[in-house]
Amino acid sequence: MMNGITGSGSNGRDAEPPRRVRATGGSWFRAAAVWIVTFGAMASSGVRAADDRDDPWSALPPGERDAHIPTPESYFGRGFRIGGRHLRHHELLAYLDELDRASDRVQSFEYARSHEGRPLKIYVVTHPARHGELDEVLAARRRWRDASASGSSDSPTRPPLAVFLGATVHGNEASGANAVPLVAYHLAASQSSEVLEWLERSVMLLDPCLNPDGYDRFTSWVNQHRGRIPRADPFDREHRESWPGGRSNAYWFDLNRDWLPAQHPETQGRLRIFREWRPNVALDFHEMGTASTYFFQPGAPRRKHPRIPDENVRLTREIGAFHAKILDEAGSLYYTEESFDDFYPGKGSTYVDLRGGVGILFEQASSRGVVQERENGKLTFGFTVRNQVFTALSSLRGAMRFADALHDHQRAFYAASRETASPSPVKAHLFRAAHDPMRLAAFRDLLARHGIACRALNEDMVVNGTVFARADSLLVPAVQTEATLLESLIERRTQFEESVFYDVSAWSVPLAFHLDHAAVEEDPNAFSRPDGRYEPPRRAFAAADGDVAYLIDWRGYFAPRTLHRLLRAGIGVRAARKPVTIATAGGPESFEAGALMVPIPPEPLPGSPDSPNPTPSPRAAIERILKAAAETDGVRVASATSFLTPEGPDLGSNQFVRIAPVSAAVVTGPGIRSSEAGEVWHLLENRYQIPVTLLDMSDLGAAPLDRYTAIVLPSGRYADLSESTRGRIKAWIDAGGTLVAVGSAGSWLAETQWVALKTKTRPKSTDAPERRPFDAAESDSAVHRVAGAILRTELDTTHPLCYGIAPGLPVMRDHATLFEAPAGSLSSPVVYAAEPLMSGYVSRDNIEALKGSGAVIVRTLGNGRAILLVDNPNFRAFWYGSNRLFLNALFFGPTLRASGSSDSGADSDD
Repeated sequence: MMNGITGSGSNGRDAEPPRRVRATGGSWFRAAAVWIVTFGAMASSGVRAADDRDDPWSALPPGERDAHIPTPESYFGRGFRIGGRHLRHHELLAYLDELDRASDRVQSFEYARSHEGRPLKIYVVTHPARHGELDEVLAARRRWRDASASGSSDSPTRPPLAVFLGATVHGNEASGANAVPLVAYHLAASQSSEVLEWLERSVMLLDPCLNPDGYDRFTSWVNQHRGRIPRADPFDREHRESWPGGRSNAYWFDLNRDWLPAQHPETQGRLRIFREWRPNVALDFHEMGTASTYFFQPGAPRRKHPRIPDENVRLTREIGAFHAKILDEAGSLYYTEESFDDFYPGKGSTYVDLRGGVGILFEQASSRGVVQERENGKLTFGFTVRNQVFTALSSLRGAMRFADALHDHQRAFYAASRETASPSPVKAHLFRAAHDPMRLAAFRDLLARHGIACRALNEDMVVNGTVFARADSLLVPAVQTEATLLESLIERRTQFEESVFYDVSAWSVPLAFHLDHAAVEEDPNAFSRPDGRYEPPRRAFAAADGDVAYLIDWRGYFAPRTLHRLLRAGIGVRAARKPVTIATAGGPESFEAGALMVPIPPEPLPGSPDSPNPTPSPRAAIERILKAAAETDGVRVASATSFLTPEGPDLGSNQFVRIAPVSAAVVTGPGIRSSEAGEVWHLLENRYQIPVTLLDMSDLGAAPLDRYTAIVLPSGRYADLSESTRGRIKAWIDAGGTLVAVGSAGSWLAETQWVALKTKTRPKSTDAPERRPFDAAESDSAVHRVAGAILRTELDTTHPLCYGIAPGLPVMRDHATLFEAPAGSLSSPVVYAAEPLMSGYVSRDNIEALKGSGAVIVRTLGNGRAILLVDNPNFRAFWYGSNRLFLNALFFGPTLRASGSSDSGADSDD
């Protein structure tokens, strides 16, 4: 069984032969319209179709249809018309589920639940006889794909083509989702020879809404604000959804950037489908600005990932001719081969290209509501849906026309992937996360989601002086089925043909996880075994009567979760400012600065034997939390038998500072970069179970700020904050609060002049001549931007903000603002290295300016402090390495004082 595909449909079949209707009339469009009138479908609860251009039904070819299959209009009732209003997510699935029940061509299965609990479903459309044989189809597809690797002289028969149709990964780009019911109806009901051929030769996987949470947020907005009389004014409330908008998912993440990080349930479920089916073609339906027209790939020719074969582009262009033909006939303006690129593999249409398929991006100008004015006339929602139906059908025509070439391309892609990897001197990659098995386990999980095979070491290995211990290392063979995707995920690239990027220019996953990485030139079969599902070691924790305190290694990824649980339980915790070695029953154990120390409190005096509520034991509560930390969260815990230590400060020393509970708020609302705010929310709530208040910027002037120990300012526009609100924030910091500013929020902080924070001027470029042609403006301006590059930093590992972090931390930079690194150990714990560029595009001038600039800056104010994290440490939820900077700012920031580096002496802002 394949994740519930085989035999999972809920079809209720009718034994009677299908009753058919035939469309009549003159022209292609008129025939379709006449048939619609027969079903009474032209009435609308919103906008009545003015002509065929506004009617999505006009995109369907005429012909006989099975009358037992309900149309969307007959299902939703009199007055409904596709494109007249926005279907809500549950309505979308309800109609498609009805097709599942009514048609033996359709079966559905649920593959995931969104963060808010909405189902994500695939509707499998193929020849009725094939639904019971989908396992055999998958096996045939594997045999075809791997034929060149098997060494067999027999050439397998070409299997059915797999075509994936995915809509509305951005929730407020609704035309794609609303086109799916018409496409699905056509595939389920049409008796045309064309559709019958598609059913015979392919398996079509329809995913009607890739982002149900964002989609429902958007459809609720537009349906609530549309009037009985359509309003085309672009400033009408219907067209101007409130922050954060429906583009993103429940935690405000862009799911069309999550195909590579795969951190969200929607993506993780979908990747299971892609691992099984490896679609030959994947359609990706989007929207763009209202003033635009229609775009389909290929994109900008020079801006594609270098591992995407030229044959992929050729096939995309060949299929594109079918889009051009149908849009020409319909009179719909379009363009291709510009604006959009095919570079970052975390986008849906690019990800498929690196798995031997052909991903095709479609971008339709958005009406946002039911109808909106623009310079070249009104744009209706019906028109946008109609175009998406057109290109869905033209894609199927093109895919069937080039089915053999698509099959050959996929097989050649995987053969070339193996052939390229085999002669390389690198036979495997070794990874480790020193002292942090859970970070390595998260990396392993990411690789597994992409179908990348791993192996387990039989013995410890030393490569270039680094010990890769068997228990905490992962080996990944270079020669494997997904070799190309593997190299794309781990590569470091600093040379590019282009300086313009639609998204980031770097994404190396090992750097994001801050892993040690070594290339191995020996055959991995000689020193590893195939059961490579790395399992983090289950650490032991055993308490004894003679213990006086517990020490917790802060280097473990989930150590902050343990700290929060202890503090929430009212247990006192202190952090070591110096390395320390403790005496344990098994001998001395050493811990680095940042280690947590929990003194064991005395047991309470026994209460009255008749008391119904005996006094709870604090020691039992501590041991329960620490047992979970060791056995579940992979955190190292040791029991000290004495407060006297063999090395380092004794456990009663003031070198152990008390840590206070964290009460955090992240500023949200209009003007704030919602993705950064969502990353904070997701990190604290999902990984660390730390509650965080989503504090709207408009409430900063009234909310009782003293209830928060830390306030996080994501990148955004803060210039409109009133003087009184600024004064409240300043007073809160002065009273001991910790302000954590991320990214561009630092520029606003510098403008307030509360603290000495100076931006750094980039040297004037000498790369370009004084006079430049007009059409070079875009590439010239790109030289000054930093489009998602990975930079190396230098850390002061004795500083509380750097506790638990290994040297050489990589950070993701996606802006060009620079800050001078202040003098003093308190103020500049992290700076960019002398050779900062690790991966991605950064101009020579920007590289020079980055050297030695501040990456983390601390400035004190009264009893509080402002901490500037120049780069977003929580980028797209997969920067496990730099997450610790953010957690340290929340927990250890309050230990930083103006008079000292941590609760005592160092330099002040003066």
